[in-house]
Amino acid sequence: MKLKKAQVVGIILAADRPERMGENKFLLPFRNKPMLQQVIDAAQASTLQKLILVLPPESQSLLKHVDTGECEVVICHDQAEGQLQFLQAGLKCLACSEDINGCMVIPGNLPLLNEKTIDYLIDAYSQDKESWIAPTQQDMRGDPIIIPFSWWEKVAQLEGCLETRDLLGQASLRLRLIKMQDIGPFIKINTRAEYQHLSRRHDLCLQKES
Repeated sequence: MKLKKAQVVGIILAADRPERMGENKFLLPFRNKPMLQQVIDAAQASTLQKLILVLPPESQSLLKHVDTGECEVVICHDQAEGQLQFLQAGLKCLACSEDINGCMVIPGNLPLLNEKTIDYLIDAYSQDKESWIAPTQQDMRGDPIIIPFSWWEKVAQLEGCLETRDLLGQASLRLRLIKMQDIGPFIKINTRAEYQHLSRRHDLCLQKES
């Protein structure tokens, strides 16, 4: 009997901390597109059922440079540090989505994320829709993660300055770590040094190909 594929929505978080870079990291160019555009394009090419893009209030310049496509754009007015409040703003849009089994939380600073990795994680979630899903490689844990529908209400009630990975430490949480060969889930850009390192690696690959 063929396994029924889980119905998963994606919430893309563009929660920026300008003090880390002095600029909006989501607009940094990579492969001729803003970094956030790379993430949006990968999500739209996947089998995610719906996409929600959560932005801070000061997002006019970002929206001018990014094609949000079919994403529903949500503004998070809670200015607390961390990604939790952005995730909660996205979850509020899904309260009445009866057919959805889970939610994939996608940080907007994963420029190497691709649709095959997203679908691979959805397939893993389809095998057990009560477990959280996170990618792993050697001793690393990456993003995106998938949150089961049964946990949405609990996540909505959490408080504090949490990053998405911090959610995996919640008590009684059942977690499945999915081994990945792809490096996309583990390359997260938060600093200028990380961005420059990624850009140099990309330039070297292009030189080898030419």
